[in-house]
Amino acid sequence: MDANAEARKVKALLCIAVVALVSGFSSYTELKFLVWGTNGEARIVNCYEARKGRRDEHVAVVYQYDDAGTLRQDSDHMPIGWQPPGSRLVQIQYIRGAAYGSRIEGQRSLTAVTIFGICLLVGAGFVVKIILDERASRPSRRPAGRR
Repeated sequence: MDANAEARKVKALLCIAVVALVSGFSSYTELKFLVWGTNGEARIVNCYEARKGRRDEHVAVVYQYDDAGTLRQDSDHMPIGWQPPGSRLVQIQYIRGAAYGSRIEGQRSLTAVTIFGICLLVGAGFVVKIILDERASRPSRRPAGRR
């Protein structure tokens, strides 16, 4: 195989590794909730419209919940137009023992997790292809008399 093809393979593998690293970092929180998340109920303390930057308008929701006897307070962002339920109770998902490890149920994004999984699969397939190509390019080491 020529040097340009080898360089292209290395560059492609590096690109896959960088995208996997970035998406892995981004999906860490999502994976934490998937593995260690606990469902619970929280009481809304405050709700108000907020702005983050010029365009990101949202409803900030401040809530309290019981984490194994410890009362914790956290907040989450909901889309504009979201109204708190009349009971002022919302379902949440939280990480036990984490001070700021909660979110309102349904506030998840699997995009980064999906990209991370695809990168791992493509990267593994790419490594297998490189190994198989390398083996195919080597001469056979079988003794001439045996077949």
